[in-house]
Amino acid sequence: MPKIPIRPSSLLLRWLPGWRPPPRAQPPLRPPPRGYLPKLQPPPPPPPHPRQLGDSPASIVVLAHNKLGGCIPPSIGRMADTLNEIVLLDDGLAACVPPEVGLLRRG
Repeated sequence: MPKIPIRPSSLLLRWLPGWRPPPRAQPPLRPPPRGYLPKLQPPPPPPPHPRQLGDSPASIVVLAHNKLGGCIPPSIGRMADTLNEIVLLDDGLAACVPPEVGLLRRG
């Protein structure tokens, strides 16, 4: 009769409540194949500025510390009678300023 090696520790563990066999080792990760480039997605476009911004009766507009991007909407010229101050600090706006900004004369 052949002898089967039995370790006492393996027999005892199976009868303990909650015992689970140890996880198998995962194979090592292989490097990507030569010439492989991951597919990079461009970042999503910044949200559009509300075109009705000029319809607001606000006297102060703060657009600071937002990821806006793009240009200031031309409707801002319609705020000439009410707007005293506009804060455009660290908002990612492009350099395009509409000529309607010249209509803002208060402040």
